[in-house]
This record gives sequence, structure tokens and C-alpha cells, in this order.
Amino acid sequence: MRKTRWPLFGFLAMAFCLSAAAAQGASQTADPDELLKVIHKLNSMSTTLRAGIEEAEKSIQKCDQTISQSEKIISLARQQGNNRAEGIALEALRKAREARKGHVEQKNALKNDLKSVSKVRKEAVDKWNRLTDKPMSLEDPDAVRFERYLKSMTATAERLGWSGEEIARLGDDLSALGVGVPPTASDKQINGIWSGLPARSADSDLIKAASEGKGPGFLGSEAAHNGNDCAIHALATATGRSYEDVAARAKDLIRQADWRDASERKDPQEAIRSGLTGGETLMLAESIGQAYVVPPTAYKECLEQGTPVLVNVVPQNPRWDTGHQVVLTKTFQHAGETWFQMADSNSPGGLVFIKEAELRTMLKENGVAILPDSRKDREPPRPENQPWNPFVSD
Repeated sequence: MRKTRWPLFGFLAMAFCLSAAAAQGASQTADPDELLKVIHKLNSMSTTLRAGIEEAEKSIQKCDQTISQSEKIISLARQQGNNRAEGIALEALRKAREARKGHVEQKNALKNDLKSVSKVRKEAVDKWNRLTDKPMSLEDPDAVRFERYLKSMTATAERLGWSGEEIARLGDDLSALGVGVPPTASDKQINGIWSGLPARSADSDLIKAASEGKGPGFLGSEAAHNGNDCAIHALATATGRSYEDVAARAKDLIRQADWRDASERKDPQEAIRSGLTGGETLMLAESIGQAYVVPPTAYKECLEQGTPVLVNVVPQNPRWDTGHQVVLTKTFQHAGETWFQMADSNSPGGLVFIKEAELRTMLKENGVAILPDSRKDREPPRPENQPWNPFVSD
């Protein structure tokens, strides 16, 4: 049985610090825009904590199964006088009980953190309702909205004739897409990263290092950027398809998207101009090839195996309720650090270089790796060839 590594104290300390910072921000600010940022971050933290609780519950169930099986084997081995089998089963029983204890502790700690975050969120929402004329529900909107979103997208995939395997993967990936701690960088830090990127495109040392890096390289679209159609550009770049082909697929999807308003379904181009959601980008990617969600720890490995990765980042002049889709096309080492070559539809020339550490501060959600149709039979790269767990340490 694979032992799950839970960085308990590190994660809980981070959650405590973020919730404490959010509480302080909510209590000190009278600016509705700043307060909305705090509420968005608290919603993301709630989603992460709920996912952790659910993961712990699944792990507890697996441990219970292993304990039950081990006890049966021990009883049978004793009846048959098989000391070797009994010894192996006893060791498996000991490890399963130890792991179960850790998962129970983790679940209880995460539940306590969720209570703390929910309390801070209530205070922030109460203050928002006092400051504005747009009342907000105390019920966590992310959890409610996601359930509706998932059901609607699954129903649409069924109508489009997706296979059972593709629909199951869509459900898993939609659940994993938003799991993670929200960006912790300030507006000033985000703008500082973006403003420093153009100059790097002319840095000869970086250009040389990138040329020797690993990854599929720039495949994509030369079409003019039009409003918030960055996801179309990113998908065209990641798959080598034309902008027009990807845009046509997006329009077909939006026409059947009952999670969208009727006016947007009637005019898909307007929906594209306003920007695709992360789930729509994921569905669109799956229609082109095999798409799957990967955590930041897997970006480098995916690129080294020739698989591009779409990532949703906080845009320049941050609006924390929106995102900007870019695609990672190469990874390389420079000055002792890991870097990425990034195709960005907003940047002159289309390609920029960004440090891994910088990228992590800007991420809004996990990445989407795409295997084109011709490579669907290939095993997707995963860290240590194991299913991703968002709470496994790096």
C-alpha cells in the first residue's frame, strides 16, 4: 500500500496564516473591491479544505479495507501454520492502523481549519453587505455553484456523445482544477512580474538556455488577439491547430452550454470575447485530444515528455475574479533555477520567459496538459507515476 505523505503542519500553518491575514484584511478595509478579493480567497481556501477532508475520508476507507483484509489473512495463516504469511499480514496491519490514525488526525485538523475560515468569511460577507447594495449569501457560493456547473457540463458531454471514460475524466478533472491555495502575491508583486517579462525576451543568455530546453516549443496561432480570447490562443498554441479551428469548436460548445445565458448561447462570439471559463477550456481541450489536470509540481515533467501545459494566471493590473490563459511550451535551467518558456497572447512576439517560483505566485488553478488525439494511448505523465494528490508534499 502506498503511504500518503501529508505535510500536516506545513499546510495547516499556511492555512492559519492565510486565514489570519484574510481576517485582518477584512477587518481593516472599507474598500468593497479589496473586500471582494478577501472573500474570493476565502472561498478558494474553503474549496481546498473541503477537498482535503474528502481525500482524508477516502484514505480512511482504504485503510479500513486493508485492516479488514489483513485480519482475515492473519486468521487464515494461523489456522494453516503459515508463519511467513502471518508476519507479512501483521506488518501490513500495523502500517494500515498507523496510516489510518494519521488520516483521522488530518481530517479533524482540516475540519477545524474549515470552521475558522468559515467564521472569517461570515465576518467578511457581513461587512460586504453593510458596505454595498449587492447582498451576498452566507452560504459558500463556490460549493453550490460547482455542483450545478459539474452536473450541467456532464449532461452536455453526454449530449455531445462523449464516451464514459471521457465523462469520468471530465468529472475528476473539473474537481481537481480549482483545488489549491489561491495566489498569495500582492497586486504590486503581480504587476512587477508582468512588467519584467518583456525585457527578458531579448536576453541572449535566456534565449540560449531556452533553445537548449525541453518541450514541444511554440506550435501555435498567429491570429490577432481579440478581447479575452486568450484561451483560444492558448489551445491553438498547445495543439498546433489554427485559431479558426479552435474558435469554431468553442462556438459549438457554447451553443450547447446550458450553464451560459441564452444570449451568450445565441451569440457564441460574444461569449468568447468575454472569456472562457476554466471548465470550458478543459472541455474544449478534451474535444481536441486527451486533457487532464496536473499540479504545478508536474509542469516540468510534462514539458520534458513533450506535453504542453495550459495555465490560468492572475492577469496584469490584477482583477482577482478573472484569469488569463497562457501555455507553457518549454522548461529549462538558468542560473540554478527552473524556468519556463511561456506563450502569452498579450505579449509582443508571443513568447516570454518566467521563473517557476514567479509562476507559482500567479497561478489561479492547476494546469491542463493536452495529449493530441494521435497520442491518446500514451500514459499521461504524473509525478512519481502516481495519481495526483493536492496535499502530497513536493
